[in-house]
Amino acid sequence: MFIKYPLYKKSKSLLVLVHLEKSCEELHKIMKIHKFTKLVAALASVGLAGVVGAQTAQTAAISVNPDGLGEALIYPFYTVQNGNSTLLSIVNTTDAGKIIKIRFRDYANSEDVRDFNIYMSAKDVWTAAVLPVGASGMTGTGGFTGQGAGGAMVVTQDTTCTAPNKTAFQDVSSDFSTGSATLATYAVPFSKGDYQPNDDFTRGSQATQTLERVTRGYFEVIEQATIPTNTTMYRRIDHRVAGQGGRPNCAGLHSFPSSSAPMVNTTYSYTVYEGTALTAPSGGMFGSAVWLNVANGTSNATAATAMNGFSRGQNVFNPGDQKPNFTDHSSSRTVVTMADKVVVVELAGSPTAVGQAGNVPFMWAATAPFFATNIYGEYAYSSDLALTTDWVVTMPGKRHFVTFSNGGALDAYAPTATSTVPPFANSSWWRTAASAGTARYTSPVEIAAVTYDREEASVTTPGCVFSPCDRLTVDTNSLPHESNVISFGPTSATSGSPSGAMGANNALWLLGVIQTPFVGGGWLDLSFVGTRPVVGSSVAGVFLTGGGATIGTGTNNVTFAGLPVIGFQATGAKSITGNFNSSYRHSSSLATRKSVTVQ
Repeated sequence: MFIKYPLYKKSKSLLVLVHLEKSCEELHKIMKIHKFTKLVAALASVGLAGVVGAQTAQTAAISVNPDGLGEALIYPFYTVQNGNSTLLSIVNTTDAGKIIKIRFRDYANSEDVRDFNIYMSAKDVWTAAVLPVGASGMTGTGGFTGQGAGGAMVVTQDTTCTAPNKTAFQDVSSDFSTGSATLATYAVPFSKGDYQPNDDFTRGSQATQTLERVTRGYFEVIEQATIPTNTTMYRRIDHRVAGQGGRPNCAGLHSFPSSSAPMVNTTYSYTVYEGTALTAPSGGMFGSAVWLNVANGTSNATAATAMNGFSRGQNVFNPGDQKPNFTDHSSSRTVVTMADKVVVVELAGSPTAVGQAGNVPFMWAATAPFFATNIYGEYAYSSDLALTTDWVVTMPGKRHFVTFSNGGALDAYAPTATSTVPPFANSSWWRTAASAGTARYTSPVEIAAVTYDREEASVTTPGCVFSPCDRLTVDTNSLPHESNVISFGPTSATSGSPSGAMGANNALWLLGVIQTPFVGGGWLDLSFVGTRPVVGSSVAGVFLTGGGATIGTGTNNVTFAGLPVIGFQATGAKSITGNFNSSYRHSSSLATRKSVTVQ
């Protein structure tokens, strides 16, 4: 059966024409896969909403949900450097329980510095903070005193169950008591154990291995399974069971299997659990992060990026396991949304995948929605840096493309210690140590930049983007890390200082020497150089053309350019006198330019 007629609907005096000339089966697929996109919402408004409800199960396609709900969340940044702390939340909006994995990754190479499982009941919220560990290490009675000095730790007062059980973490309640009120507070330090023995020449990386790497980075939340409310497991994690004082029965949760004593690195396998049949992930999560500097009286925040469409079973992995991640699913299709089109692309069988590991198409599917060729954003600063701007540019999934698995990184797919997977370039900068031998990188990404002032004048980078310019090009013209902080300032600023707005160490200072000289503000066009295209084939698409839209299917080649990137810009201002009440910090999203060509 084919639909071969136009549908008309008037909306605000505009006549919208949608010409449908495709089979109902293919149309159903498009509507199901794109249920979160704005273009499909527009199509539903012209009479196709009934098609959405007629869906049956089919191959999943991974997409970013602009409405903020997902089965996976990416938080672009955490930091405990120079007086900062990070507050975070995860919200389960659904009527069922969830088992999720939270994983914190360092900024240099996205190594896992701490992960564990969280057992959320229906409508639950889990909160925590990432805080610095002082010179004396962690305090309390749990046995970690003196460990992790100079690093970071995740601290929670939340009663939601975790695995390992949070009572096996460091008890730091006395450190967070306020007068006579003492809440049960637990902390666990971040660890360099994942990169210290492995992230060296055996894995092809020259990134520094100090504990400083755990003091900033980004983190991810991935749903592993849904817990039906009529199960034994759910009754143990539910906060509303009579007689429990509004708290879940975490001790009861951990009593099975009874042979496992809860310890920080104890493994728990809850794939099989008494009286419980877990089901596949169901999505419906959102979250946010707040960066707070009490001494400066500043804070700013952002929402997590939400993703859907991962084809996963109800597989629960142990704390400390590298799974789940963005490569261990079976979704080889991705959904890319642009101003004029939404395209579903199949990456299995891609000519770009020839010679690559079998999981590479799944990796592309999870990161292609973030591919961008350019990053756009504003900046402003004053000569005394009372007004400053930082950009945080994070590349989710970069480690999967550039890290060699020889050192035990099971989520890494670089073919050799001296090569990468597209879209990242195989350049002469590959894993090059900095000239000073201190800030060492894993696969720096070459960039170019053009700055514009507010009066349309522009300056193209004169061979040097980041100061000081008396260094190797790899140091001055690249983003060296997976989570990078770019700071803007006048030519006289000290480029070795912490960044102006976020207080980040090892920041990349873009000083006035390459900016337009007229004002201390404008906008920057940052572009990636030497990237390699990724080619897939279109499955379906929605294309805006003139005054209407066309829904199409086919096997046309689709070429992606650019690299996976998310981020935000933060502007800070303070009184020259340092008045606490006159300091503030504000953040907003960076804009990106995509390049997706359908041939």
